[in-house]
Amino acid sequence: MPKNAKYAAMGILTAVLGLFTLTLYQSYNSQIHWDEQTIVFDVPLYGQSLSSEDIFLQQAYLADLNQQTELQPKWRSNGIGLPGYSLGWFKLNNGDKALLSVTEQQQVIVIPTNQGYSIMVSVEQPQNALEKLHAADSM
Repeated sequence: MPKNAKYAAMGILTAVLGLFTLTLYQSYNSQIHWDEQTIVFDVPLYGQSLSSEDIFLQQAYLADLNQQTELQPKWRSNGIGLPGYSLGWFKLNNGDKALLSVTEQQQVIVIPTNQGYSIMVSVEQPQNALEKLHAADSM
């Protein structure tokens, strides 16, 4: 192997490992925060900031992906699909498009948008988070 090819391969491998490490680190620090005008989904690589008019907070609900198989991700169009972690853009079994940051299949918050996709996230206290989302929409 030529010397330059060896260094190029090592550089590419280092970059990929660095990106994977960053994604893994950020996955433990993901957040959802909102105010009257916007809601921000701060997830690794696929963070979104949407206007409050673009999301339907009152229609947000908890889903168990093991029971509601139509909401399970079928095809990954751009993202990471690892056992126990789905991140990025997916096509669901029901044909809908969704942005996922899911680590826990049983308690997933599903938030519909008027942008042609839903946002599906796992959080530590899903029922509490869902109640806060519904309350924020009432303000």
